[in-house]
Amino acid sequence: MFVDWHGVLSPDPFWFSILENERHPYRSAVLSIRSRIFADHRLLESWMRGDISSAEVVRPERLEEFLDRRAKSDYLVRRLAEDCRKFRLDGGLMSYLSSVRNSAELVIATDNMDVAATSIWFRKDISEMFSDLISSSDVGVLKGESPTEFFGPWLYAHGLDFTSAALIDDNAANCAAFESAGGVSIHWTGGVSQLETLQRWFGGDDR
Repeated sequence: MFVDWHGVLSPDPFWFSILENERHPYRSAVLSIRSRIFADHRLLESWMRGDISSAEVVRPERLEEFLDRRAKSDYLVRRLAEDCRKFRLDGGLMSYLSSVRNSAELVIATDNMDVAATSIWFRKDISEMFSDLISSSDVGVLKGESPTEFFGPWLYAHGLDFTSAALIDDNAANCAAFESAGGVSIHWTGGVSQLETLQRWFGGDDR
């Protein structure tokens, strides 16, 4: 079973520790930086495909108007990595996944950036729960662009195909693309009702 990261396993945005601290000296700067980055869809997708590194995206000359001289050149990348290692998880979903991990192989499937994917995987709670992590920054393609390129290599390497695979994702387009390749999906919106949907989906027998 493939499980999405942001919006499913964790709700936290990049640099959440700064954004949630209204007294942080760089909170306004990070808000502006995020707005600039996420408004540039070409830059954002290149970042997620691994065509451009996190260090390049937040290089000082690109964002020098936002940060003062107190911040070292690698400040934003370091804080990004630190926060990724501290992302909070959906306790209810993690508990349910733990209950089925012996009967369903669990793999994180995320459209994500280099620093994020690496930091997430080195978390003990993640590496012990999930057998693998697939990131768009490693495979060079987004889930919705080509599910066969994103998921296919992992499935085929394990002697599986899409008919034996499932995806939990908060992006409806990703779910539709996965189903078009032959898999099944749950469009995740969170909450108790979704956990009940998961239980029904597994037929109540942890298949």
